[in-house]
Amino acid sequence: MNYIPSTGEISYTWIIVVLVILVLVGVGLRLLISRRNK
Repeated sequence: MNYIPSTGEISYTWIIVVLVILVLVGVGLRLLISRRNK
């Protein structure tokens, strides 16, 4: 299964997937940091 779009073509769904992953990672890191500080 190839999720990578063809060269020169970037689909909005691919961009949304990347943004969602970044948000999830950011939230996860914040939760870990907040738990360590407590």
